[in-house]
Amino acid sequence: MFACAAVGACGSLSGFFRAFLRWGPGFQRIRGLWGFRGAGGGSVDLDGLPLDSRPGAPTPAQPAGDDDVAALRARIEQLEAERSSFVEAEVQYLRQLAVVNHLADSLGQRRSFHVVLADAAAQAARITGSDRLWLVVPGADGGPVEAHTPAGAVAPARLPAEAVDLFHRIVSHDTSMPLTVSDYIPSTREGLYLALPARSAKHTVAVLVVYYPQPGAEALDEHGRILQTMLEQTAVACENVRLFAALGSMIVDAVVAMAVAIESRDPYTGGHVHRVTAYSLMLGEALGLDRRSLTILRLGGLLHDIGKVAVPDAVLRKPGALTAEETRLMQSHVTVGHNIIRSVPQLASTCDIIRHHHEWFDGRGYPDGLAGKDIPLLARIVSVADAFDAMNSNRPYRRGMTEQIAMGEIVKGGGTQFDPDLVKPFASFGPDRFGAAVADLQRWYMLERQSEDLTLIDLLQLDLPSVPGRESQGDARGGTAAERAA
Repeated sequence: MFACAAVGACGSLSGFFRAFLRWGPGFQRIRGLWGFRGAGGGSVDLDGLPLDSRPGAPTPAQPAGDDDVAALRARIEQLEAERSSFVEAEVQYLRQLAVVNHLADSLGQRRSFHVVLADAAAQAARITGSDRLWLVVPGADGGPVEAHTPAGAVAPARLPAEAVDLFHRIVSHDTSMPLTVSDYIPSTREGLYLALPARSAKHTVAVLVVYYPQPGAEALDEHGRILQTMLEQTAVACENVRLFAALGSMIVDAVVAMAVAIESRDPYTGGHVHRVTAYSLMLGEALGLDRRSLTILRLGGLLHDIGKVAVPDAVLRKPGALTAEETRLMQSHVTVGHNIIRSVPQLASTCDIIRHHHEWFDGRGYPDGLAGKDIPLLARIVSVADAFDAMNSNRPYRRGMTEQIAMGEIVKGGGTQFDPDLVKPFASFGPDRFGAAVADLQRWYMLERQSEDLTLIDLLQLDLPSVPGRESQGDARGGTAAERAA
């Protein structure tokens, strides 16, 4: 019915198709498929009229002239330059982000306050491309106490006047805003100093000052944003270091207090752990050990007998010879101490000393029967110091030897109980050296906790200890002196 109505409206079937092809949505496609062409080969409609002559038909394109080609080429070159500039800026930004991310990773490690600032100064130099920059740390009075550069630390007195001026402005006003000042030298007035603070939640940790000989507003803005991000991370890292140092000091104090308390159970061994530590450090320094090894010796000497907490007083203070079972209990203190300390990760580096300081060089010691160089070096050092002080001290079963006799026993034990390579330098120490090493027990309670490599063991800075003018008394009574002392 619909088709008939359409045909009727158009007057005839041919009229219907003519109207559909002219105005219908499929006109262009059907025309192309059926190939309606005029006499000249151009496309025509069903009435034979050229399509290009119909109202609204597009004007045929004209050939481009030289001016149009030149304009197009210029536009393409402009777009290419803009694209290159954009890509270069993005690459530079990504590089700066990589620097900041690298700094964040490195600052996440537990290290000292000084190392954090030195790293921050080096990274700031990479960001700015300037080697004239200073990361200045304020003291309690607000003045500069230390400064770090990409080349290392410098004295505050060597800072430029402009850097000191900017530092004081930021610290005194407690501001978080960047500040700038022109070069004070008239001949170089175009130079500019930029200062930005590294602030924690409570105070200014440090102030970064960068010198730009020919500053540009764009560079200052770009560097300012990336440096501010870096300094925020630096401030957080510095605060974390300080918190870790405080926590570490508390742990060390608690552990050492326990070791001293355990030692106090035996009135004959008062000050023993301090003297063993002092003698071990003296020998370690003579051997040229590095700082980390010396700090392990500090704690290892203090904690070497901590396992005696499990030894009954009746055994620990017995005035006579020990039975086989009592000997087993006494010897167990090395494994008990090892098990106690290995559960504290920050103190685990002392475990070798605690476990192996009673091993013998010939393999007849305990608990593992290690021999020769298989015994850890620091344990071999503490073994010599421990036996020397034990022989030189009064015990329930004997009076202490003189230093000369005790040293003779140490020399005699070289190659059997002790490492002969350690006995020789130890025997070279005169009585004055031992007296100096143990000059003042009270210094133990005045520890300096400053570190270049912040691990917990490095928090302990000791110049230890002992009783000045302490006199050795008597000779050995019964058994091998070094064996009995051990």
